[in-house]
Amino acid sequence: MTAAFFALAILVVHPAEAEAQTGTVLAGPFVPTGPTGNGRGIAFDGTDLYYTITGDSNIYQIKINGILLNTVAVPGGDPRVSSGGPLAWDGSHLWTVDYSNALVMYRINPATGATVFSCNIAAINPGHPALVGLDFPDGLHWTGSQLVLSGEITLVGRPTAVAYMNPDCTITSFFTAPAAQPGAWSGVAVDGCGGLWQSDPFAFIIEETDQAGVKSGVFFPSANLQLEDLEFDASTFAGNCAVWGNEATGGPNRIAAFEVPCPDADGDGVLDCFDVCPGTVVPEGVPTVALGVNRWALVDGDGIFDTLLPPGGGQGPGLSFSVGDTGGCSCEQIIAALDLGEGHTKFGCSISAMETWFLLVNP
Repeated sequence: MTAAFFALAILVVHPAEAEAQTGTVLAGPFVPTGPTGNGRGIAFDGTDLYYTITGDSNIYQIKINGILLNTVAVPGGDPRVSSGGPLAWDGSHLWTVDYSNALVMYRINPATGATVFSCNIAAINPGHPALVGLDFPDGLHWTGSQLVLSGEITLVGRPTAVAYMNPDCTITSFFTAPAAQPGAWSGVAVDGCGGLWQSDPFAFIIEETDQAGVKSGVFFPSANLQLEDLEFDASTFAGNCAVWGNEATGGPNRIAAFEVPCPDADGDGVLDCFDVCPGTVVPEGVPTVALGVNRWALVDGDGIFDTLLPPGGGQGPGLSFSVGDTGGCSCEQIIAALDLGEGHTKFGCSISAMETWFLLVNP
């Protein structure tokens, strides 16, 4: 519950449109106002972006239009030696792996830059067949419970591995990317429900695969950007999902976002793999009479449950609910699931009904 060229290049954020198609450029390409170079990592915390460039141990936090907000430096005495590796965001912390063959993974406090945990992938997985393809990693993504790491872009005679790892660096599964160019993969992003988006800098495309690396046949051009790490974003573009990419280049790196399909069949803003109630309709048919005081229902299309405060300037319970809080369920779906009485249908879901449902879907 709840710089001249650089300056001109940054403010390019395109409004999302309902008719936009897969591959539509939703933001950029822009050059960030922070340090630039051979771009590598990119991560999204729900509001801002973070990026890295090779040969630089700092992580740069920027707005989604490229304006630098903060430099996440390595504190003195910190064990982290990572420099320009891929990035991931786990909801509260950043993860990175050094762009080298050291294969040490770090979890980082984004406010201080301090390492809160690290592990050596090779030491945890001695002799694992994925290791040969993970050196100089280009991509990293947090799935919600695991990290997905992709190695250096495919070179002749050397595979690129894409490995699923637990946060303690234990590899649980992997696959090998195509060994020919074009068709070589670099960065990786998970779409929120397990599907993968992978960048191919040689072919200048981004393409979709399943978790085993099997191509879906969906791909699109990357605006002539040789993209490395990718990041999935389901919140910035008003109902459209996007993949952000950071460009590997000999000049200043550019960053861009491209539309990709949202795994959200009912369009309620909750991805299918987290949606408890498929087929949600917003606005919904409740209340059938009128919205009551301290009653809740999705009466408009913003995904936030509406309510009425007590008359006479009463403060109400100080609560708020979104469709995300309810697992993608409307009041009418909560009524059906909890077998509630007719009063809820007429006037909206009560506080107790909303709180009960919230606890059920957010154990």
